[in-house]
Amino acid sequence: MAYYKDLREYLKMLENKGKLLRIEGEVIRETEVTPLYWLQLRGISEENLRCFLFEKVRDVKGNKCYRISLGHYDASREIASLGLMCSPQDINEKWCQACLKPIPPVIVSEGVVQEVVMTGEELERVGLGMLPAPVENPGWSGDTRTTNQFITKDPETGKRNVGTYSAHISGPKSMRWG
Repeated sequence: MAYYKDLREYLKMLENKGKLLRIEGEVIRETEVTPLYWLQLRGISEENLRCFLFEKVRDVKGNKCYRISLGHYDASREIASLGLMCSPQDINEKWCQACLKPIPPVIVSEGVVQEVVMTGEELERVGLGMLPAPVENPGWSGDTRTTNQFITKDPETGKRNVGTYSAHISGPKSMRWG
């Protein structure tokens, strides 16, 4: 089976296929990112839907955040099928096969995901608010929330878990799940 090496490779493919819209102007995470993405769903045909990549993101206090990518999983059936490297008609079968035959994890000592690591005082100063997590629609909860893939490890048993969870950033060094 073929897989994308990483999210960057997948986003490059989407861009080459005309399915990625780069927003290069500065946007405010709390008030603009999610509404701009959802606005495209109002009356645009599915074949014209795009993933969004916000290049310059700040919070309402003016702090720089990492860029945010939205819709690269679920903007349309076509985009989902591109991510799964199959036709739109084969999405269900591909998903079922993935559930029946999961790929065992490969534990590595370092990886691209560790390009930026912050701990201790630096994390306290910068905070989790700089993560590329959009804020829910204005007027909903107002929380900075991410629904994403999380890899966790039980500190007592060492057992690992990978899943898609919703987490709310509740402080500079903590998230609450739910």
